[in-house]
Amino acid sequence: MTPLERLRGPKRHLARWAPQTAIWTGLLVLWEIWGRGQSPFFFTYPTAIGRALLRLASSGELGQAILDSLQVLLLGYGLGVAAGVPLGLLAGRFAYLRRLLSPLMMAFYVTPRLALIPLIIIWVGIGFWAKVTVVWLVCFFAIFFNVLHGMSSLSRSYLEVAQAYGANEAQILREVTLPGILPFIATGLRLGLGLALIGMVVSEFLIGLNGLGGIIVYYSVRLRVADVFAAVTVIVVIGTALMTGARALEQRAAHWQLSARAFR
Repeated sequence: MTPLERLRGPKRHLARWAPQTAIWTGLLVLWEIWGRGQSPFFFTYPTAIGRALLRLASSGELGQAILDSLQVLLLGYGLGVAAGVPLGLLAGRFAYLRRLLSPLMMAFYVTPRLALIPLIIIWVGIGFWAKVTVVWLVCFFAIFFNVLHGMSSLSRSYLEVAQAYGANEAQILREVTLPGILPFIATGLRLGLGLALIGMVVSEFLIGLNGLGGIIVYYSVRLRVADVFAAVTVIVVIGTALMTGARALEQRAAHWQLSARAFR
């Protein structure tokens, strides 16, 4: 690589990110200026949020809240993946199972899952497992239906060729089905993760006042807006990091499709 080519890379990278950085910096400056003129009981500004983050972190409250929230999120999401992917594969592979499950799954899918929270409290109780159940219920259907859609989109000719060569069910699953529907699985995992994050926060609002959602409720009733924004900021950072990782996984799973896209 020539010295000129080495220079072009950083310049191109700078030209790509400089406008976004300038826009966000300008918005933060405007927010700071305007927010300082508002009542601290109803609004706040970035430096006040930063001080609230430091205060919550130094007291240990923020760290414990993050740990509590991540436990609920990761366990509920993991259970959603463990149930949604295999069930989607089975329903897509066997028509009789698909006909059996489709009406039930569709009925639950169109039902607002948050409306089931009172029943979850009655059946599971108030506590950790109730919140995990909410997260699982919120993310499961996005994963299941994406996997099922991937199975229905798989070309039958692939299956027929594999069967012609004497492949059994395990070999078909490993060599044909999973590689063919991997982009759909990755998309379902990404969408399910975003919904799981929403379910985590809502469950902490309504079921147990702990975690990051508990911080939001606790300080909002005390009109400590900067502390509320601090918890929201942490949720945004965690969600952005998780979704960025899920998006990278999705692109890696469907890297051969990127060159064919009209818009990237």
